[in-house]
Amino acid sequence: MNSTRNKGLKKLASTILAAEPDYIYDPEHRNRPKGGGWRKTDKGWSKADSPESGSDSSDSGNTPEMNEGIKNMEIARIRKLSKSEDVVERQQAISSLTPQDVWEKLVDDEDWQVRLGVATSPYAPENVLQKLSNDHTSMYGAFIRHYVARQCKDPETIEKLSKDTDFFVREGAAMNPNAPDEILRTLAEDTIPRTSEAALKNLNSRKSTSDSK
Repeated sequence: MNSTRNKGLKKLASTILAAEPDYIYDPEHRNRPKGGGWRKTDKGWSKADSPESGSDSSDSGNTPEMNEGIKNMEIARIRKLSKSEDVVERQQAISSLTPQDVWEKLVDDEDWQVRLGVATSPYAPENVLQKLSNDHTSMYGAFIRHYVARQCKDPETIEKLSKDTDFFVREGAAMNPNAPDEILRTLAEDTIPRTSEAALKNLNSRKSTSDSK
């Protein structure tokens, strides 16, 4: 039953996340998005200009003042979207330029689809992910916590989620590249094969990287 539920949730989440305008969560870069302009990030694919992308004003021909004006216009658009009554529009408020106060508004959104968008965003601040690690507000809470467990950096949050009663959340912690080895070794003994296999794969990839240096 859990397997059927998770497959259904993944399919639904794929549909939801496909609407995001500037990123796709795909940390292993298995599915390159269609169209141009996508670049790889450590958590997937992005079209957004950000400090990590290495873009600057000389690339576009704009002056710094023009770029700052464009940035401010985009932030104003994000603020407006975050206040929309439409769920899809509130999801579109999630981007590399989302201000901290808007993140804090979105993390408390009444619709789980918006909170899921936050949990999967490579731009979500760590304190926002930590808050979502306690999301039990709907039947989709485990799915949200899974993605938090999969990308958060705080060791205490990872440890907490690694002990979650839902195996899907523990699996997310087992896949996290930031998870301490000690936590992964514990998860490698999980009674659910998917979780233990994910932890072993994570540990083995670290060993392979270490051996190649």
